[in-house]
Amino acid sequence: MAQGTEEFVELYNQSDEPIQLAGKYLSYFSASRDWNKPYFDKSFPTSTLLAKSYYLVSLGDYPGEPDPDFDIGNNHLSDKNGSVGIFSCDPKIAT
Repeated sequence: MAQGTEEFVELYNQSDEPIQLAGKYLSYFSASRDWNKPYFDKSFPTSTLLAKSYYLVSLGDYPGEPDPDFDIGNNHLSDKNGSVGIFSCDPKIAT
């Protein structure tokens, strides 16, 4: 496992209500990408982010502990800059 590639994104729902993630997209945009051309764009599996709880998204060479709720695979984030966003529709096809 290469050092520095064990990446994850952790979401926290601070509200008292669950948030439905099904149909939403997690997208990463490197500094050179515009909002309609994400570097990667993955739809959440059917799942819910419970109230006052965390949701772990694994990327890169994540070691698997703790178990992620959603595994993006071998995609990596830039070490220097970029943006991660959650969208209600696929940004690749949104107008």
